[in-house]
Amino acid sequence: MTKRACVPEKITVIIVNWNGEAHLDACLESLSQQTYPIHEDVVVDNGSTDASVGLVRRKYPAVKVVQLTENKGFTGGNLEGLRMSATNFFALINNDTRLDPNWLENILQPMMTDPRIGICASKLITEGTEKLDAAGGGLTSSGVGFKRGVGEDIRLYNAPELVFGASAAAALYRREMIDDIGFLDDDFFFNDEDTDLNLRAQLAGWTCMYVPTAIVYHKVNATIGNLDRKSVV
Repeated sequence: MTKRACVPEKITVIIVNWNGEAHLDACLESLSQQTYPIHEDVVVDNGSTDASVGLVRRKYPAVKVVQLTENKGFTGGNLEGLRMSATNFFALINNDTRLDPNWLENILQPMMTDPRIGICASKLITEGTEKLDAAGGGLTSSGVGFKRGVGEDIRLYNAPELVFGASAAAALYRREMIDDIGFLDDDFFFNDEDTDLNLRAQLAGWTCMYVPTAIVYHKVNATIGNLDRKSVV
């Protein structure tokens, strides 16, 4: 495969939020501490009724805020965020994640050397535990997406490797790929939208690289909780 020189690239980071005031501060603080400094950050608020928007504007004035009047779900919110971006690479992170300081720097590297990599997957660790949330994604023979390594020890899955796809809780995407195959399908609202995107990418000849040094701590389902699917991100 053709190698590309490593040159600085601006990255857009999109965070969809719905009543996530309790989680946003830690997420945005970790984003502000990234060793890779060339990024613009966008919070898309899905009609929150808490003080999320005020928190962002008060503590993180450099972060762009897209304030929606209705909840468009994880998919619709990210679609709105992507409209704010013109960069060659963009990342999606959940509002209940906390990023290792080297996350952005490490997750970008594979894409800078291999132009066929359209997605990079993080090593997601369940916050407060020694267990994995995901080490990239897989697909069963019946077409069901699953998280690789979920519930397993965090000391496993330490080798970078090509995988079926990434969890959109913390992933990097190449815009050229999105221009080729499209982005998240709004029919999904939330859940399985990343599996659908991963599948379309594979069918079109794009690859996904799991990056074990791109570490993210995830409060799994902290925003969703026990609410019904039309009420949440």
